[in-house]
Amino acid sequence: MTGLLKVETHDFVTNALFVHKPAKQVALSVYRDEGLDAEAVIVVVCIGALEFIDLASAENPSMSIGPAPTAGAFEFDTPN
Repeated sequence: MTGLLKVETHDFVTNALFVHKPAKQVALSVYRDEGLDAEAVIVVVCIGALEFIDLASAENPSMSIGPAPTAGAFEFDTPN
């Protein structure tokens, strides 16, 4: 897999592994490179074929907790 990602083995980190038995698929969440240059990659192995998921076109869910409290507001009425 390092050859397909064009990285050395020391620049390849497996983050997570998921097995989906009914579909006979294995998905790997990996990092290519290290530190600030690290790039996340998801690889799906299905019956021996490798498929790279394009994360740039993937939908990313987001959630908001609302605006930050003002200087005079405290959570649970606790003072500084």
